Amino acid sequence: GARKLAAYFGPEHEHTVYMGMGGVHASEYEGITGIVNLISVLETGQDLRGKEWPELAEIARQIGRIILIPVLNVDGRARIPQRMFVHRGDDSTIYQCWGTGAWADGNNIGWPQCKEFIPLDFAKTMFPGGYPNDGGVNIQHDDFFSPNRQPETEALLQLCAEERPDLLSNMHTGAPGNNYYIRMHRPFVEAALAPTFDRLYAAVHGGLAKAGLQSTDDPALEGDPTKAPRGVYNLDTALNLHCGALPMVIESPC
Repeated sequence: GARKLAAYFGPEHEHTVYMGMGGVHASEYEGITGIVNLISVLETGQDLRGKEWPELAEIARQIGRIILIPVLNVDGRARIPQRMFVHRGDDSTIYQCWGTGAWADGNNIGWPQCKEFIPLDFAKTMFPGGYPNDGGVNIQHDDFFSPNRQPETEALLQLCAEERPDLLSNMHTGAPGNNYYIRMHRPFVEAALAPTFDRLYAAVHGGLAKAGLQSTDDPALEGDPTKAPRGVYNLDTALNLHCGALPMVIESPC
C-alpha cells in the first residue's frame, strides 16, 4: 500500500530469499528427492550421485537465504512404507492407493475426489494415503483463515512471516498424461506478480525445451506463459497473501 517494499520487508529488503518445499502430499517423492539432492549440492557441490553442479552452486551463492523443507507432511510420509515402486506400465492403481487412500471396501478414493473429504475419517478407510496429515487434513487445502489450522500450516505461516521469501516452490508429482514433463502452474495470487511469473515460466520451460525435457525443443512454444495451467485457491494463494511470495506449484512426472 505504501508503494515501498522496504516498508514491508524491513532492513533486509534487498536480500533475496528462496524457499523450496516438498512432501505436502507425502506420496509424491520426486520433489522430496530433488530438495534432498539440492541440499547435497549446497553442502558439497555434488548431488547424491556424485555429479557436480557448479552453475547451481554459484547461483545459490548469489541468494541471500535459501530455506528448504524436504517433507512438510511428515505424518503422511511416515505412513507410507515403500521407498520405490516397480514400474507397472499404465497401471497406477497401487500408486493412487498410496497417494489418495482407499475406502474400507478396497476401492481407491481417487483424485480429485479425495479433496471432498477434509478432514478424512480414517475409520472409513482401509488406508488413508499420503495426502492427509494425521488430522485427516490435506495441507494443500487447509482452512487457512481458521484458528484451527493444522500445526504444519501454522508452522509454515510462521516461518514465512519471519523469512518473507521472494520465491517459493511447492513441489508435487502429477504431470499431465498427455505431456509427461515437468509443469509449472500459474498461481492464483496478487495480479501484480503476473509479469514476474510470465518471465520465470518462459525461462524455466524454455530452458527445459532446450534440454529435451518438454514435448518439443522449441523454447518459444514451450515457454509461452499463456499455456501455464491455472491454479486455484489453495496453500499457495494463502502463502502469497500472507507474506507476498510468488509461489509456484511444480508438478513433476512420476
